[in-house]
Amino acid sequence: MSLSGTSIELTVDALKLFPLEATKTRLTSANSSSVRAARQASRSVSWGGVRLSDVVAAVGGDGSQAVRIAVAPEARPSAQILLSAKQSSAADTLVAVMREGGDLDGRPGTALHLVTGGRSIALPVDAMVTIEVLA
Repeated sequence: MSLSGTSIELTVDALKLFPLEATKTRLTSANSSSVRAARQASRSVSWGGVRLSDVVAAVGGDGSQAVRIAVAPEARPSAQILLSAKQSSAADTLVAVMREGGDLDGRPGTALHLVTGGRSIALPVDAMVTIEVLA
């Protein structure tokens, strides 16, 4: 994890350090086609992640800014999620990693997604997730 200015970079491994068992029901019922597909494809979906409001506070945000979440090395527009100030400051907005069909150990053959705000991005195992507080 590195901290610089108004953004924070988290490796997928860093996100996986925070188990989200208590919020599993909320996340799996989110309005995301990837989440619904994961539920249908497997009875076993594992999660790890952080509360977005904690990340925004860590970079000095006061909760009144929008947030951009981007996944590198992906460069296509679908590898970014923009959240409004209202979404980013909500106590229950999470940035989570979901693995279909098992644990979060990076095993090949299972899909990995970054899920937040009811949207998801397919996630390479070695990806870097940048969370940026916008002015």
